[in-house]
Amino acid sequence: MTPGSEAVDFVYRIEGDDQLDLDELIPILTSLGEVVQEGNRVLNPESEDIAISVKPFQEGSFDIEMLLSPATATALFAALQTGGIQQILTVLDRLGVIASKTMNLLGLLKKLKGEPPKQIKEVGHDKFEVTTRDGEVVQINDQVHRLYRNCTVIENLTIALGEPLKKPRRKKVQTSLKGQQDSIVEVRQEDAKAITEATAPEPEAPEVAESENTSEVFLSPKRGSFEGEGGKWSFRKGGKQGEVIQANIKDTDFLQSSEPANTGCLATTF
Repeated sequence: MTPGSEAVDFVYRIEGDDQLDLDELIPILTSLGEVVQEGNRVLNPESEDIAISVKPFQEGSFDIEMLLSPATATALFAALQTGGIQQILTVLDRLGVIASKTMNLLGLLKKLKGEPPKQIKEVGHDKFEVTTRDGEVVQINDQVHRLYRNCTVIENLTIALGEPLKKPRRKKVQTSLKGQQDSIVEVRQEDAKAITEATAPEPEAPEVAESENTSEVFLSPKRGSFEGEGGKWSFRKGGKQGEVIQANIKDTDFLQSSEPANTGCLATTF
């Protein structure tokens, strides 16, 4: 990508093989496009989709070169005004398919080694802690957290970066921005398990809010036990025509102070 350019030139490379079957190439292309597209939807739900096109293949090469740009002329104008090309770069950065200075999705999956996390905990504004099965604590931001929880993102990242390495002769998958060596990211054979077995975490169960309703009701005793038994009481709400309710009284002070003469109007709280 050059300054002022209208598209991001993204490169995907498989090293260590001299052939790639068509039935393997098509899912890779589809998943590369889908992981970028879905990543953009997760991080920028109000923006338009990204237009993705593939450049012609170089003879004898398995470099897949993709141009990523705003999908329409209107979106392109808005992108140039608001830094939309930078928005695409941010999606690639958070996914981890270009080198990043902070923990990204691909880096998190490598840390998890194909296993679900022991715990995910929000520890502050835009900050989450992920505890791996080995006990390592990894800090991620909210954008990476949202990408990790998205099944579509995880599934397509697995197909694009993990599946090609199931053939032992392949050494690594490499992604980068064209012509920018410092943007190169590699997924090697030893990383393959972490990627191919990665899964999005189970949806969090919504917290059940506990509530307590308290109301004050005036009761007239109808029947009671004056020997300290709390389960033999009945009352009328209000006066003589009020609804009769059964009560199991656990207030020991009330039970101890009850006497046959205490038939006046009582006030109690439920």
